This record gives sequence, structure tokens and C-alpha cells, in this order.
Amino acid sequence: MKDKFMAKILDEIIPARTAKAYELRRGQSIRVIEVEGLQVADLNIYSSEDHAEHFSAAATRRLQGIYLSTGGELWSNPGRDRVMLRIIEDTVAHSPGRRGTHGHSMIFPRCTEFLYRLWGNTEGHPSCQDSLARSIASYGLTADDTHDSFTLFQKAGVDEDGRQFVEESDAKQGDYVEFLAEMDCIVNISACPADDSAGPTLATTNGGYPKPLGIHIYEHTG
Repeated sequence: MKDKFMAKILDEIIPARTAKAYELRRGQSIRVIEVEGLQVADLNIYSSEDHAEHFSAAATRRLQGIYLSTGGELWSNPGRDRVMLRIIEDTVAHSPGRRGTHGHSMIFPRCTEFLYRLWGNTEGHPSCQDSLARSIASYGLTADDTHDSFTLFQKAGVDEDGRQFVEESDAKQGDYVEFLAEMDCIVNISACPADDSAGPTLATTNGGYPKPLGIHIYEHTG
């Protein structure tokens, strides 16, 4: 959605292997940008009024499918059942992969230190779980309040035997996804730290090495 009455109110970088939380008011939008090339972003979302209301990957899959693009809605947990964010622009030139894989998925869970030990025999590796937990601590939330993510730019699917797999994403440098806030919310974003040490399952996630993400927030005045 192009809007000539957009005013940029924030322009910053999330460094590679870190996360940051942003407060959005209803009607504002947030743009997540590939500033250096392929880099996956894991999103958690919470209602500003009640942090117990949060994004639900399962509820969103039920209503929207397992991949989202322009027009897609991110829904809150069952019992709350509200649209939290809506995708208003997606510049990725998506090309369906094996078994119909597509970017921006709700299939693969956020990475944890456990997965790096299991798949890559790597101790102490940074993870989206730990980064997301640190960035919401100032809101009185803990690691137990993190939840399954909407994974931007990741191209993941389910194989014939029911196992998940990841393909190289179609996202390129300069691509972005922009979300319009449908409620006052906190958007917690991790620049995924997956790299070649993660083993073959995660090695393609960020094109081999982690990169920063660009973040713009806009006020829509008309």
C-alpha cells in the first residue's frame, strides 16, 4: 500500500544476532528491511494493553494458511481472536519451491541453543529464543513469554515424510515487508543468528551468515 501521507518516525538497524522490541500504536506501520541481503527475521507480537494476548502461529495458520504475503493477517491467540498486524506491502519476488514452499512462513520454530547443540554440535551459540527473551525483559516479560514466531523471509516446507525443511529464500538486498498495526502492540524482532555452524538444516537460513535488519516505523496521517 502506497500512502503519500506517511511520515517516517524511526529509522534504525537491528544488529546481526540480536533482537529489539518496538511499540506500535494502532494505525502506525513497521517495515522490516533486508539491508545487506538474505536475513531471516523472527517476530513475536503482544497486545500493549494485555501481554497475555499475543500472536498465535497456529490460529493464523488456521485462518490464513502457512505462508503470508500482502493482505495477510496475523491473529492473536485463541480466545482473543483479533487481528494484530496486517501485511500492507511485500516486495519479495516469491517463486514456489519444492512442495510449494514460499517465503514468510509459520512452519519452522524459532531457533534455540538446544537446536545448535543438537544439529551443529555447537555450544553457546546465540539463538532467537534468547535474543527475543532479552529484548522483552524491560516489559516485565520472561523467556517463558516468548512464543512461536512469524518467520519473515524464511522459505520452509514440509517433506513427504512430514518433516520440516528449509530452502534458500527468494529475498534479496533491499526487499522488505511492511505491517500495519490493527491494535496497540509490541513487535519483538530477532535478526536470526543461524549460520553455517548450525548444520545443514539451518545453514541456508541466512545465506550462510547472519546480517543486520533495517527497521522503519511510519505514522499514517491520511
